[in-house]
Amino acid sequence: MSVIPKVNRKISKIIKPLILITVLLCLCAVGITLLGTFSDLDISSVIGNRLLPMAVLVQIVASFLFVLAWKILLSNQAGLNLGYLETTSHIGVTLLAKYIPGKIWGLVGRGYLLKAHNINFKTSANLLLLDQVLTFSSGLATSILFLSLLYLEIWTLSILFIVIFSLRMLLKMYKRITTLLLDLIHRALRQQFDEIDQVQADIINPNAFYSVFCLYLIHWCATALALSLFIYPLIADNYLTCTLLIIAAIPAAMLSGFIALWAPGGIGVREVVIVAILSLQLPLEAATFIAIAYRLICVVIDLVIGSMSLIYFSRNKLFRLF
Repeated sequence: MSVIPKVNRKISKIIKPLILITVLLCLCAVGITLLGTFSDLDISSVIGNRLLPMAVLVQIVASFLFVLAWKILLSNQAGLNLGYLETTSHIGVTLLAKYIPGKIWGLVGRGYLLKAHNINFKTSANLLLLDQVLTFSSGLATSILFLSLLYLEIWTLSILFIVIFSLRMLLKMYKRITTLLLDLIHRALRQQFDEIDQVQADIINPNAFYSVFCLYLIHWCATALALSLFIYPLIADNYLTCTLLIIAAIPAAMLSGFIALWAPGGIGVREVVIVAILSLQLPLEAATFIAIAYRLICVVIDLVIGSMSLIYFSRNKLFRLF
């Protein structure tokens, strides 16, 4: 009898983000319908867009790059060579868990999956921290570079050199920075996480560091390109400029959504950032539609990859999710 409540609790934790994702899908559909009804936007042109298959293909490539980056980190920093299916399922757990308030559950989930492969706490903590550092730094670099390309043309090359120099400095100072971060985390959560005080930053493989940074950089660009292809009819008159602006907006929105601890999945925060940046070139209605369309795309991706990961792990005896 005691097993049933335990199973129900585990299933409940999984169902909650799925329910939230379903609600978000409905809200996105309602938002797009209202925009089409009460504005001059031609929503039907987007639905009938001939570039949709290309947009889907580019998005698949962007998702693959994200998975490949995690696979490289696992191989180089932990000596763990997983197949693409299991690596993708690691990402799927993170995508579902981000809809649970607190922002840490995706990382906790990946840490549990690493523990199943006998990866110790120290290695897991360093892997997850390195992944977050590379995600944030690549996203920040992407936004800065493309905004400068649009509005500070003559300074773009100088800013590129600054980004490259900053990246080299980040690698050199990484151990000192991460050790400080781990120490701050331990001081803030001393009672709950006493084990953290024994964790020191690992030595980083420079080739893996730069490779993953570049993969994330291309991932951000590919994700934004997929969105620009999806809404091509709305920005066809000024496609290049709008695409560059979208490339700048997407990572800025994603990082802002992650920092907003109170917003599961960055709900509302991402959309505000996208609208604010795109409004520099587009009407408010078009910027709002693009923000909602991007949320819709993200929710579909999270649902597909997340569901795939749940199926994978529920069938794998190594993991006890149910």
